[in-house]
Amino acid sequence: MSLSVAIDSLVAVNNYLLLTFTETGTGDHCEIWRSQAEENNGLPQVIANTVSFANGRQINFYDYAVASSRSYIYFIVATDLTTTYTTPTISASVTLASGTIHVVNKNNSSSNTAYSDATIGTNSAIDVAAVTVLDLIPHSRSYGLATAQYMLAGGDVPAFNASAIEDIGINIIIRIPSSDAQKQTQIRDMITARRYLCYRDMRGNKFFGRMAYDEQYSSTYTDLNLRFQVLDFNEAVI
Repeated sequence: MSLSVAIDSLVAVNNYLLLTFTETGTGDHCEIWRSQAEENNGLPQVIANTVSFANGRQINFYDYAVASSRSYIYFIVATDLTTTYTTPTISASVTLASGTIHVVNKNNSSSNTAYSDATIGTNSAIDVAAVTVLDLIPHSRSYGLATAQYMLAGGDVPAFNASAIEDIGINIIIRIPSSDAQKQTQIRDMITARRYLCYRDMRGNKFFGRMAYDEQYSSTYTDLNLRFQVLDFNEAVI
């Protein structure tokens, strides 16, 4: 039977895009490619490259690494190691009702940040869990260029060098009822997971980075002051 793969659907569900496709014939594996006009210079990149192949199997791929209200284009490439089959493209977008933060689990199989389909890969609970960031308390964002100050001999004030590296930080306040220890534990687990995190919000922002926080308490609630530092991250897998 000849090698083939067909995209069945691409739909927005809550805060992710669900890509469903069916494999046909005899093959080795599939690759999932994705592009977006404002990411990776608009060029498609592989976000999953070792999806195992089985005749007649339907696969669901949950893509959480999508920014709100931006159109993403997908196609699938199937291979039997000698020939390839490429599907037509399909596109969709999702609109977030709030912000989310979740753990990135990038490996040589997928760069997706919160997939849970067992036929693609299995992650621990923290990888598929996302903390909702409600837009009730204003967020703030700092922006600048990385700089280094130094003193010159005989100088009265420091001089500095400004690099071309962007320095972006996001400050977020999450108010949690004192009775809700689960969300506080979830955020702490994200930090101690020692992995990249992905921050997305309803304004179309999507950043990868690391996070720290401090806590302020009252008798009825806890405010978590999150400090998200944007870091360089390549979603493509090899």
